[in-house]
Amino acid sequence: MTEYLYEKDLRGMKYRILTGPFQDNAVSKISEHFGINKQEFRKILIENFDMSFLENIHARYQVWESDQNSYDKISKELYSKLLTEYLPLIEKADMNSVIDDVKYSIENGTSADEAIMKGKAHIREMILV
Repeated sequence: MTEYLYEKDLRGMKYRILTGPFQDNAVSKISEHFGINKQEFRKILIENFDMSFLENIHARYQVWESDQNSYDKISKELYSKLLTEYLPLIEKADMNSVIDDVKYSIENGTSADEAIMKGKAHIREMILV
């Protein structure tokens, strides 16, 4: 029985990638924005992405960040494009549902800040599931 030991468990290597200065910066910004514990967010990333993807998290974050002017306020605050395309942790349909809920709340008298906070809480739940 011949197996490669490194193929069994890459979590340690993935963790080292995520604690690199650039990757850690991107992880910190995203986790702080949604109020997620950074270690917990790292664990989610390690479980969902391969090493090359994790290496590029900072670049993906920077590209998304530089493209901020093309999004409306709600999409920008909910990191919709980042979390569906650049860092696909949430399905587009689910994100669109959250955005629609936020828009509906605002149209029915809830303040924009409060509606966005509720949307962020919903996204946090989706990320942590």
